[in-house]
Amino acid sequence: MVIFKDVLNKVMNDDKTMIDALNSASFLDFPDWTPLRKRIQTGKKTIMDHTLAMYGFLFKMDNYKRLNADLKLVLKIAVMLHDISKQRGGEPLHEIRCAERSNELLTKWGYSKDFIDFVYFLVRYHSYLGIISSKFGEYKPLLDELMNVLRKTKNFKDYILLLGLLNKVDVLSQYFVHDNVEMFKTDNTDRIDLLADEILSRLH
Repeated sequence: MVIFKDVLNKVMNDDKTMIDALNSASFLDFPDWTPLRKRIQTGKKTIMDHTLAMYGFLFKMDNYKRLNADLKLVLKIAVMLHDISKQRGGEPLHEIRCAERSNELLTKWGYSKDFIDFVYFLVRYHSYLGIISSKFGEYKPLLDELMNVLRKTKNFKDYILLLGLLNKVDVLSQYFVHDNVEMFKTDNTDRIDLLADEILSRLH
């Protein structure tokens, strides 16, 4: 499956054409990807609508634009796979199944262990910063779990930077698929940045 890896990397390399490419015939044959067109996130919006909208928000973020090409690739593939096994919007514990599936797919496609581990982390914890920052004290066990994982990671700064971006665009896309204009007006994703900064300060 190295050929698919090369195709995927080429697609992910161009932000201007990437979303159209992910809707093209070459990706409709990717068996895990196509069903997302039919699985409902909310209302009439599908999980694929939600996922593709995340890229639109991501490409506008200054912190994303400052990333090097390697980190951008990790993050964009994590976005693609973050809900890959989710059956419906609001499904509990989907992060665990999606992380396991991302591990299987990236291994089959021929990515390196470091790359796979990075994407696995992002997919596994892609909801954590949003959840924890909504009610900080109430979700302390989740914070402790995340901190313990990060302490074992040599590149924890990159891990938390990309996790923050992934969490933010996930939340913003939820507003989009819910057609929730009021949530956009009172967007509180800054709390995710504050929590990420707090975690970094504790890890130093």
